[in-house]
Amino acid sequence: MLEEHCLAVGVTEHLSASLAKIAAALDRPFDPACLPHLNKTDRGIDEPLHLKSDFMARNALEYAVYNYVLAQYC
Repeated sequence: MLEEHCLAVGVTEHLSASLAKIAAALDRPFDPACLPHLNKTDRGIDEPLHLKSDFMARNALEYAVYNYVLAQYC
């Protein structure tokens, strides 16, 4: 159903591949060399599990869409 309503969908974990897919769908050029890595966040600290679980439960549809799209890049 997502494909019926969206030309292309990407995820930040695979930003370069996502932008390449979106550019192709729009018939536009994309140069991954022009994609800088600025302000990279250290992911060494995990949030408390109960907060993450509560957030995920309240946003179940968004996580379902995210996981569906993410699986297309893995």
